[in-house]
Amino acid sequence: TSMANAIMLVYLAPVAASVFAHFFMNERLGLTGWSLISLAMLGFAAMMKFRLNFADGSNHAAGLGLAALAMLCYAGFILMNRRIPPSVPVLNRAFYQLLTGALVMLPFFLNTRPEISAVNTLWLLGTGLVPGFLAISFAVAALSRLPAATFGTLAYFEPLAVVCFGWWLFGETLSPLQLTGCAAIMASGCAKALIARRAPVA
Repeated sequence: TSMANAIMLVYLAPVAASVFAHFFMNERLGLTGWSLISLAMLGFAAMMKFRLNFADGSNHAAGLGLAALAMLCYAGFILMNRRIPPSVPVLNRAFYQLLTGALVMLPFFLNTRPEISAVNTLWLLGTGLVPGFLAISFAVAALSRLPAATFGTLAYFEPLAVVCFGWWLFGETLSPLQLTGCAAIMASGCAKALIARRAPVA
């Protein structure tokens, strides 16, 4: 399937997690919460130009299936980290989650045994540190402090950051529709964060 289709499916995970938490984890969503999540989704769709390219090909269904599976895994990550007791240190959580992922990937690595140059080794180490360990650690820390709905809304800043870095680093211009979508995501995320901050502690 196309990258747009895959990303659209994967980033339904925060919404799925918020809805699940609403019904099964007593993290109730009010009208404002539902509205802000809907605004974030609408903004994300605008960033993608409301475009779903259902291309022909034998791999299309498999791609959609894998994207849906990735969405469920991402939603599970959000929900499971909400259930881990706060007494467990954030770095411990991140370490064991990354260790589990590494052990899952190890058989595939040993089966293919790719040749890795010294330069690629440095890139792999950097990738493992920045978007791997640091990103997971920050996400786990946020999930230990925020309700699933708040984290889910703020998570839409990630594709927004990708678009902004693409414009800044690679000269990928944004259309007026995409800029409107970016503004909608920012407004939704900031409003959700402010509401969560002002909410009385039970």
